[in-house]
Amino acid sequence: MYMRSSAQSLFEVLLAVSVASVVLVSVVSLTTRSTAITASSRNQSLATRYAQEAFDWIKNERLALVSWELFLDTYTEESSPKIFCLNASPITSFSSGACMAGAGFVNSNTPFIRQISLVRENSEIVYIEIKVTWDEAVGTRRVLQATRITNWRK
Repeated sequence: MYMRSSAQSLFEVLLAVSVASVVLVSVVSLTTRSTAITASSRNQSLATRYAQEAFDWIKNERLALVSWELFLDTYTEESSPKIFCLNASPITSFSSGACMAGAGFVNSNTPFIRQISLVRENSEIVYIEIKVTWDEAVGTRRVLQATRITNWRK
């Protein structure tokens, strides 16, 4: 009877260790997933903020220039979209043309690439598309904002 009692105790210990291991692995897995979701949400919020910053910048450029025609000549082309890479935050500089791969913000540790595309729809309306992209473990993510601005001085 003594052997049977200790064999039963050994079985109970193995069962308890197995259950504890399953619970521990589940908790670690949930914690890891939760951390990844938090980082992704943070990046989504930052990208939205960077897109809004670009929109505010182009609105201020429109207001700062002497005339609507000067704005059109500076930031648009008649036949195709004009693209700018906005690689600083706050926007202190920009380059004409699409952003190159890996061209994140200058002097920054962020994975974001931000570009703005302006299309002259007619002499009174400009379509603006702002795209902020970044890479995550699940692939490339992006925030896209689009709007139209008009010749407000008419």
